[in-house]
Amino acid sequence: MKTPYPHQSVAVEMGTDRNMLLCDDLGLGKTLVCIEIGRRAAGMPKLVICNKNARQQWHDEILDQDPNAEVLVLDRIEHGSRFQRDCWIITHYWVVAVFGRYIAESALFGLVIVDEAHKFKNKKTDISKAIKHIETLRKVALSGTPIEHGPRDFWSALNWLYPYSYRSLWDFNQQHAEMKKVWTPNGMKMRLTGKCVNPEVLAAELAPFTLRRTKSDVAPWMPEKRIFRIPIAMSEKQQTLYDFIDGVEDIEAIEENGDYHYIPNQMAKLIKLHKIAA
Repeated sequence: MKTPYPHQSVAVEMGTDRNMLLCDDLGLGKTLVCIEIGRRAAGMPKLVICNKNARQQWHDEILDQDPNAEVLVLDRIEHGSRFQRDCWIITHYWVVAVFGRYIAESALFGLVIVDEAHKFKNKKTDISKAIKHIETLRKVALSGTPIEHGPRDFWSALNWLYPYSYRSLWDFNQQHAEMKKVWTPNGMKMRLTGKCVNPEVLAAELAPFTLRRTKSDVAPWMPEKRIFRIPIAMSEKQQTLYDFIDGVEDIEAIEENGDYHYIPNQMAKLIKLHKIAA
């Protein structure tokens, strides 16, 4: 069992007291913080939503911190499932998108953790809609890269954390996102530039429930991150498809449930390779 460092203890207290957006730098122990918050929700089920390849890491770290915990890693949720006991449920985004209704009906959770929260920044996706229907007493959104294309990337997570304060994406963009006029075939439109109008104002607004710290801020004694590049050869199937995709025209068709979607070649390449590796 690990004893939280001072900067982690600060995050644990915040996450216990309120819904929290935790955006600390890589290596500062966001997972440990969430586990400690969950341990305080004793007697209730806890739900972790993460990438498929992160499930085992969550499983191992929860048991490392609390060897007596009941941890369930689920690839599907059956209709009629009920989780009324003190346990951890770990699942990934696809399961939430497909079985979101069953998850919402299965329990009142003491804590829901959404890892890599920038994954559901589009409010119209099935994942975003499903996550927002799950009832819980406490919410924690984790993200090392909360903003990729501008302030609007924050909004879906904020709407989940505090739905009564962040009801309108339009109002949020009007207040924080820079817009400019552009000509389109349908006339002049207002488009987002990706810049924040006033970063200091947005930071002050988010400060009561958001933590964004770097190693140099809170843990300068930690060693620098080391990156090792390990080349991995494609499987025969991957290489065959890669060679085929690489030789097609600029526009490629992707077949999905009998429908064909035409997208740029490079995107088609990434989608197909991702499906093979998943």
